[in-house]
Amino acid sequence: MDSSIGFQSGVASSDWSMIRDIIELLMAEEQWKACFLLCDGLVEEACNSPEGISLKDSRGGDWFVWNAYIESIMKLKKNEYV
Repeated sequence: MDSSIGFQSGVASSDWSMIRDIIELLMAEEQWKACFLLCDGLVEEACNSPEGISLKDSRGGDWFVWNAYIESIMKLKKNEYV
């Protein structure tokens, strides 16, 4: 992932409040593909990078990301068959 954009950019600096806001906005606008891609990147980074990001924040960021990840997959699969 390009570190000059997204949640790793200098502006966002892995700021969980910004990441949560972005995910909430994507879900509210039913942008399931974008939501999936963002959550997929967060999960992959947390799982595979030795110095990776932590999915935890004081408001349960890990659960929030996983919930949005699963919901976006379900919505994308549902739309695939409609």
